[in-house]
Amino acid sequence: MRIVIALHQFFPEFCAGTEVLALQVAVGLRRRGHEVLIFAGTPAAGAVADDERFQWSDYDGFQVLKFQHQHRPMAGETDLVRQEFDSTIVRHRFSRLLREWKPDRVHFFNFARISSSPADCCRELGIPFFYTATDFWSICLTARLQLEDGRVCTGPSLEAENCVAHLLEIKVPVARRLVSAVPGIISLAQRAGQRFPLNRITSFHMLDSMRLRLDVIRRRLDSAVCIWVPTQTMADALQAFGVGVGRLRRQPYGVDLNGVKRRVRQRELTMRFAFIGTIAFHKGLHTIVDAFALCSRPDLSLRIYGDTSLSPDYFAGLAGRIADDARISVMGCFSPEKIDDVFEDIDALIVPSVWTENAPLVMLEALARGCPVVVSNQAGLIEFVSHEVNGLIFDAGNSLALASSLERLLTEEGLIEGLSRACAAPMSIDDYVGDIDSAYASCLSH
Repeated sequence: MRIVIALHQFFPEFCAGTEVLALQVAVGLRRRGHEVLIFAGTPAAGAVADDERFQWSDYDGFQVLKFQHQHRPMAGETDLVRQEFDSTIVRHRFSRLLREWKPDRVHFFNFARISSSPADCCRELGIPFFYTATDFWSICLTARLQLEDGRVCTGPSLEAENCVAHLLEIKVPVARRLVSAVPGIISLAQRAGQRFPLNRITSFHMLDSMRLRLDVIRRRLDSAVCIWVPTQTMADALQAFGVGVGRLRRQPYGVDLNGVKRRVRQRELTMRFAFIGTIAFHKGLHTIVDAFALCSRPDLSLRIYGDTSLSPDYFAGLAGRIADDARISVMGCFSPEKIDDVFEDIDALIVPSVWTENAPLVMLEALARGCPVVVSNQAGLIEFVSHEVNGLIFDAGNSLALASSLERLLTEEGLIEGLSRACAAPMSIDDYVGDIDSAYASCLSH
């Protein structure tokens, strides 16, 4: 069987959880005798001509076609909001890929950068497609259901006025004052754009596109054979907005358990903690830095693994404090094959997310190795971690509560050993891929 795996970004430039999962699935499918091709987005480093946006490369023996994405008009499109979820340039190239390579199945892991247009290409050519929802992109422009001030968002309103206001806050920070000062201004602008011939004006056209975003994505995903969600939190969110009704299937991620070094953690003279993930505000690294500042004990240490260049302003705000604390080390990124070595040298993992997290793969990797996890009380995390059973839970963003949890692991007799012994291994990647392969095989051609 020929299979296209499509996602927002891929190796070697990116190596976060979604990319690791997609690569492991691709490798597993290849072992089962399937031929796999990767289609991925990537942010363009500089100005790129439209006829040069798609570049072929090779990674780990896989053919990879990358789309160099930019938040600017591409292929003559001026509506950047519409382009985000309905890209003409991607539609044309993906359709051509399907016609030339003739895959039997397409599996999407993330639609950011590549838009949802490829789903229409699959439907038009009668190619069954599947979707693993790794974040909230299908119902949220930022994919996180989080406002700029850190508050949780409940999702788009009926006319998406709140989404428009959020987009304005991101692109034009001063607009926050206007939106606050004039309640209902977004609704007024949208109604004006619908009543009068204002859609020729780019800004009004973009307002209308934001209103249509959810409907377009929902209609496209209605053609999916199956939508896999790793948490009940994700299932509930998609269900609430009518995305994938009747197609949602709960399936926690699989982890490569082959050769995993599992050991029971013991209370040590120095307790070694780690943060592993995307270094950006929503992942909450600042909460750990604040917690270390509140806990002056010299027998705690922290290793930070991640790319510091993805959110340079955010990391710059932490860099000075990190440099002043000899207990904290910035380790950078590591290749997937080094993950056992990383976990062998730590006693507990901290996942301090301040957004509605969706089963980060690194948390499952930790549990597979008997490494307790200290997590914030986000719904997608506490589906896997039980307080004082296989980890500790603290209030998201509460650095004092996190400092208390870290000190408990260092001082309480038998605590970390008990948590470590209770860490149950998640589903293996072999079984995970087996389930996916069975779904591929059982579906009839549309």
